[in-house]
Amino acid sequence: MSKVRIRGSESAFQWGLTTYTAYGGACLRAILLKSSLPRNKDIDPKHVIRGRLYEDTYAARLDKQGITYERELAVEIEKDEGVFTGHLDFWVEGSRVVELKSTESKSRLRDIKKGEYVVDNLAQTVAYMVAKKTTEGRLVYSYWEPQTDGEYELKFEYEHNISIDNFGRISDNNVPTKWSVYDLLAYQHNAFKVLNTRTVGARPHNYDLAWGSPCHYCPFAKACDAYDAGEITTADQLISMATSGTVSLADRANAQKTTSEEVIDE
Repeated sequence: MSKVRIRGSESAFQWGLTTYTAYGGACLRAILLKSSLPRNKDIDPKHVIRGRLYEDTYAARLDKQGITYERELAVEIEKDEGVFTGHLDFWVEGSRVVELKSTESKSRLRDIKKGEYVVDNLAQTVAYMVAKKTTEGRLVYSYWEPQTDGEYELKFEYEHNISIDNFGRISDNNVPTKWSVYDLLAYQHNAFKVLNTRTVGARPHNYDLAWGSPCHYCPFAKACDAYDAGEITTADQLISMATSGTVSLADRANAQKTTSEEVIDE
């Protein structure tokens, strides 16, 4: 079994001298609060059906092309909090990591068509690349349209060909990204720490801007404001306020919908 050791600092990941936590839905507080919502992907059968259907479709495509692969490989990710086992979707021809993500959300489809990725998904792919000691990876997003008979039809795909250079810098389809391997592994470390210790992480950089704040549309912003003002002082109080009637039912429904759309398969 492949293994990667992940460590991180106490802060969020760094780019240059500035701390960021909000790119592509990567806010550490939102990770904690979304995980505490009553609805999650573990009880959403559509998530399981759609994800498995995409994996089967992708495997059939590789078979038709005569491309060799291994599927659902266990990968150990060792962190300060313990050892966690992830499952790599495809290990293709002994050299390329492939991670598949599927959605039925039209709002996510718009982002996918623009070539946008979720940092959580990129970090997962890079962690598997490090574990398998490869510099080549592929993160593939797909949009599946629900049919009247309860089935799904694949309508759109977008491939992010991920590469790591000799300095650990990450490119997406040959275009340099903001991230290095260290950035993303440190992010994963902090995300695991937040979830396992119920720590209240940092808010995104420039969250208090009047215009362009990454928190502007977040359903948890009022709860975070109360925490930062000292009106509530513990993680449990923050979680309770963010996931209870204190936040409007419409906001809760939006957050639940976003969670099920963004975190769409393992």
